[in-house]
Amino acid sequence: MEIVSSLCSWQDHLESVYTHQKSEGQIVPLRDISKDLFEDAIGSEEAATKIASCVCVSDDFQTAYLEVICFLIGAANNLSEQHDLSKLANLTLALPRLPDARNETRRTIQLSFDHKNSEIGPGDIFVVGEGKIWVDLPQFAVNLGDSMYGMIQLSNVIVSAIANLRFQVLPPISATA
Repeated sequence: MEIVSSLCSWQDHLESVYTHQKSEGQIVPLRDISKDLFEDAIGSEEAATKIASCVCVSDDFQTAYLEVICFLIGAANNLSEQHDLSKLANLTLALPRLPDARNETRRTIQLSFDHKNSEIGPGDIFVVGEGKIWVDLPQFAVNLGDSMYGMIQLSNVIVSAIANLRFQVLPPISATA
């Protein structure tokens, strides 16, 4: 999921998530769960539990999990209201308090995060290079850093351009022109 940085309402953000999920054929109902959270129909703990349940039963665990991570970071970059950002922060804090995610299938699941492969057998806890899914939120820090890198790069370019303008010697203005 591409993370953009324009500020918007939670409704606009959820609509963009829904459009993306629909185009990718995703089954994690982030839009519906998040809508309930932002409309105060459910709390952050219940939203986290529902999200985790959907991810754990997904046919593509890795993609479903990464959609959640990108959703959290995208929403943090996009939401404009303090109240909505507080709900998002509470949801993010609720995820690591969930029980360890286990492979509920009868097959071994292969995961690959940062070019490190993990095999999760039936009944095993999902553990990847950065730690356990949900407790350690693997890929959260990496994706958060990547999303901030673009903003840092942009601000560096702007500062550099301003500095070049300030110190650029302009030709004298001719009186005959």
